[in-house]
Amino acid sequence: MQDVLSAAEKQKRYRERMRANNPEKFEEAKKNCECSEREKEILRAQWRNRKNRQKDKIKENVTENNSDLTESNDLTHNRAR
Repeated sequence: MQDVLSAAEKQKRYRERMRANNPEKFEEAKKNCECSEREKEILRAQWRNRKNRQKDKIKENVTENNSDLTESNDLTHNRAR
């Protein structure tokens, strides 16, 4: 059975693989870490905004699907009477 890795161990292994297999991407990732605190705050805010929009879109789709199902169930239920 495979060992259960913590998030930090997974990240470390990912970085090691990236360093070995794709040095250009690894260097770019390192550059992202060398940002000033203000730049990091801006990047985090942008990430949060993208993530929230993604979550809102998923909620919207789920709500639409649920309302479609409810309408379908109402029609089926009314026919059974």
